[in-house]
Amino acid sequence: MRPLKLTMTGFGPYAGRVELDLERLGQRGIYLITGDTGAGKTTIFDAITYALYGEPSGENRDPSMFRSKYAQPDTPTEVELEFSYGGERYKVRRNPEYLRPAKRGSGTTVQRAEAELFLPDGRVVTKTREVTGKITSIIGLDRSQFSQIAMIAQGDFLKLLLADTKSRQEIFRKIFQTRPYMLFQERLKQETAALQRQCDTARASVEQYVSGIQCEPDNLLYSQCQQAQGGELPFAEAVELATALIHQDQKADAACNAELKRLDQQLQEVTARLARGEERRKTQEKLSETLNQREAVWVRLEEAQTMWEQEHQREPQREQLRRERAELESALPTYQQLEQLRLQLEQMDREIQERQVAYQVSQGDVQEQRERLEQMQQERKDLEKIPAQRERMLRLQADIAAQMGALEVLRGELEEYQNVSSQIEKLEQQRQQLLSQLEEQTQAVARQEALLAQKTSAHAALDGIEAQLERLLQGQKEVTATQQALRRLEKDWELCLSTQQDVKSAQTVYEEAWKQVVQQEQLYSSLQRAFWEEQAGLLAQGLEEGQPCPVCGSIHHPTLAQLSPHAPTEAELKQAKTDWEQAQQKAQECSLEAGKRKAAWEQQIRQLLDAMETYVEAPALEHVLEQLQTSIQRVDTQLVQLRQDIQATQQSLSLRGTLAREIQDGEQALIELQGQQKRMEQGLAELDLTQSRWKGQKTQLEERISRQVQEKWPDGTLNTAMEQVTLELRGAYERHERGQTELKQMEAELERMNRLKQEIPQTEQRVGELEEKISSYRVWMAAAEGQKESVQGQIVQLESRLTYSNQAEAEKQLQVLVAQQDALERAWKEAEQRLSAQRMELAGVDAAAQQLNKLLEEQPEEDLDAGEALRLQLTQQRGELERAQRDIHTRLTTNTSALKRMQERAKDLAELEKTYAWVRILSNTANGTLQGKEKIALETYIQMTYFDGVIRRANVRLMAMTGGHYELKRRVEAQNNRSQSGLELDVIDHYNGSQRSVKSLSGGESFQASLALALGLADEVQSAAGGIRLDTMFVDEGFGSLDEEALRQAIGALADLAQGNRLVGIISHVAELKEKIDKQVVVRKDRTGGSHVELLI
Repeated sequence: MRPLKLTMTGFGPYAGRVELDLERLGQRGIYLITGDTGAGKTTIFDAITYALYGEPSGENRDPSMFRSKYAQPDTPTEVELEFSYGGERYKVRRNPEYLRPAKRGSGTTVQRAEAELFLPDGRVVTKTREVTGKITSIIGLDRSQFSQIAMIAQGDFLKLLLADTKSRQEIFRKIFQTRPYMLFQERLKQETAALQRQCDTARASVEQYVSGIQCEPDNLLYSQCQQAQGGELPFAEAVELATALIHQDQKADAACNAELKRLDQQLQEVTARLARGEERRKTQEKLSETLNQREAVWVRLEEAQTMWEQEHQREPQREQLRRERAELESALPTYQQLEQLRLQLEQMDREIQERQVAYQVSQGDVQEQRERLEQMQQERKDLEKIPAQRERMLRLQADIAAQMGALEVLRGELEEYQNVSSQIEKLEQQRQQLLSQLEEQTQAVARQEALLAQKTSAHAALDGIEAQLERLLQGQKEVTATQQALRRLEKDWELCLSTQQDVKSAQTVYEEAWKQVVQQEQLYSSLQRAFWEEQAGLLAQGLEEGQPCPVCGSIHHPTLAQLSPHAPTEAELKQAKTDWEQAQQKAQECSLEAGKRKAAWEQQIRQLLDAMETYVEAPALEHVLEQLQTSIQRVDTQLVQLRQDIQATQQSLSLRGTLAREIQDGEQALIELQGQQKRMEQGLAELDLTQSRWKGQKTQLEERISRQVQEKWPDGTLNTAMEQVTLELRGAYERHERGQTELKQMEAELERMNRLKQEIPQTEQRVGELEEKISSYRVWMAAAEGQKESVQGQIVQLESRLTYSNQAEAEKQLQVLVAQQDALERAWKEAEQRLSAQRMELAGVDAAAQQLNKLLEEQPEEDLDAGEALRLQLTQQRGELERAQRDIHTRLTTNTSALKRMQERAKDLAELEKTYAWVRILSNTANGTLQGKEKIALETYIQMTYFDGVIRRANVRLMAMTGGHYELKRRVEAQNNRSQSGLELDVIDHYNGSQRSVKSLSGGESFQASLALALGLADEVQSAAGGIRLDTMFVDEGFGSLDEEALRQAIGALADLAQGNRLVGIISHVAELKEKIDKQVVVRKDRTGGSHVELLI
């Protein structure tokens, strides 16, 4: 990248427009930027960096400071840079955010930060972020890389030289893009912590299931169960305990099942005996009930026999009723015929009466129709004069309508005139109101501009808060990680203490076991001595008379040796020896166990102390807890302070965001207010135009209406015209309404005359039809009277032959006979049925009694009270046994589930611990936290490779600048294993062969080393980036600390750097440089304020 032309306007100390034609400096060599102190030499570097990246060249300046205090209010603040890269020409223009005079009103407004990039193909990129991103992609460097390798800002020389490993990590992370390695390290840390939490959770789950093992208090394993529930029993022993308890409960459950089966069999037998006894008792009760029932049945049988005999004696009465019923039933058809004739006679009377009424009605209708016909004929004659009257009325109405139309037109124009006058008054009111609103709106715009400027200033004051928050959050993350590590170490110390107790317990067990060995050895020795001492007595017990002695051979044994009552047997001796050997074996096992536990405890202590080295200075075993608690307290205090700082920073960030939103909203509100103001001005102009149109229309109406008023009313005026028009219109409307009413009446009368023309012939025809109908009625009534007399004769003849007057009386009598006959027949049938039923019931009762007696003979007698007592006893025993079995089932289910879960969780825990082990090793390796190793993380290792390349390239120039005196070297071995290392830098003094820290160099030597390191870094970045070419470099200050020879060597190194097509710019006050460098950019202050620039080639 080569700058070609730089234009600064209202930027820093440059009040007006300043142009620097950098192409005049050529394409290679060194040029000097010199001038008065504070004139603006560094501002040139700031302008170039700001044009490219929107930020200054150094860290101690901010874009909000770029507005020139010497610039006129209407002079903009902006930077324009033309540069070339890869043979293409680019132009970028930027301006920072600053306050400028408002275009409307007398206030100020915020000029937002803007950027434009003009590409070689004619395209234009806008918006600050998009322009910065495009510049970065073109050059291949972001702002941080650019300021490290292309533009070394004032005060930044020593930053890279004297930085520690951590600081260089931050610098190289941005330059060499090693952040992914850091993220990988963090990911491994998080994964390790997550696996550790999973292991702790799985371990707690196993302990939870172990603590759930159940056992009866009277069980021999109860003490072990309590240990398991308290977490004191090893996992393997807990599995054995659960297995043993499950086996015991399974056996107990089987025994309960066998006992339940035996009790159930006994209960079945007792229940069967009780059922048989109960059955015999019920049979006896039933036999007694049956005998009592037979006596009652016998009484009912005698009553039924008496009733049957009484009903049998009433047979003649039943026969008489049968004959009377038959006679009456045979006469019923005649009664029916009589009823039909009577009904026919009644029907004939009704029809004759109806015809007589119709005859009379028809006569009345004929008379009424004749009178109506005469009235209609007279009415038609009276209506024949209506058509002529209607014609006259129509002509009169037409005249009135014409007069009304003319008056309506005049009234419409008068109303329009009044409306126009009213509109003109309203428009004037609106105009005054709009003028007032426009004045208020102008004041609101001014207030909004002032408020916006205030908020913009407050927002600018909070720039950089995000970076501060990010640093605080990163610090909180690191301190939190330290806190968690210290908490884990505290738990590890508690585990060490617990392990120490286990060691002591194991040692106590070993001591007890060794005491047993000593006791068993003493017992065996005493028994052995006693055994050998009693051999004679033992041998004498096996001798028999006549058998040779195995010692002396004699076959006679007159005096046998006596065996002591306390003499041990050989079996007892062997058992004592076995017990002694077993005690020795147990003591040896206890010794091994105690040794293992002690070794594990010592290993835990070593690991704890090694881990504490990272966080505690000189950890000591006797002060572990105190040191950890002190460190935790310190870290807790740091966390509290960090949280307070983060909260305050977040509040500031929130305030900045709120201000940004309020500024954005305020700008939008200002635009809206200005838009409203403009719309009000436009509305006022439109209102004036509308008012002018209304006034012209009013003048035209006045002239036209005045002429009409003078024609109609010579004495009338424009003010009284509306009243006169209204009066005349009212009279015309009234006359017209009366005429319309009369016309409607005439129309109705004409319609009535037309209807009469149709109704008169119809009425004449109706009169003829009614006269014919009256004649037919007379003929029909004469024939009906003859038929009536014939029917009356038949009725008289039938009444003389019958007993009852009508069919209803005959049927009523028949019902009485039928009821009497049915009652007698029913009583007879009931008597027979009752007698038969009682005989059958008596036979059934006798059969039942006989059957019950037979059952009693077959059923044995049982003792029900004794059987019930035995059944109750067996039931109680069974209930107790079932409760015991339920307890067994509960324990069995619980212990089986606990054992299964223990084994499953133990398997999962083993897998997790296996994964955790290798992930933890990988994380420690990547993060450089292996115990006893140098603290070199993966990212640092990558950066070391780059750093070595930077040092190699830097030494080429440093050796030249120092005449072979000094050479830079990366420190291979760390000063300690507690802090991160790998990027520390030393210097080799070839005059005395020593190697020491670069911090021991003098001021001039430090500048030489810094310059060489910066130039080496530039070469390495270009080489590593591949294709990046920097045709121009900038160096700001630092040469004043060099002596004449060192200055000559530094200029020589820069001159070598400028060989080819590279241009190097230097800012310095050193007078020797002014004499040695021909190309100069001279910056001078103006007497009136501000600065100006001059190129000397």
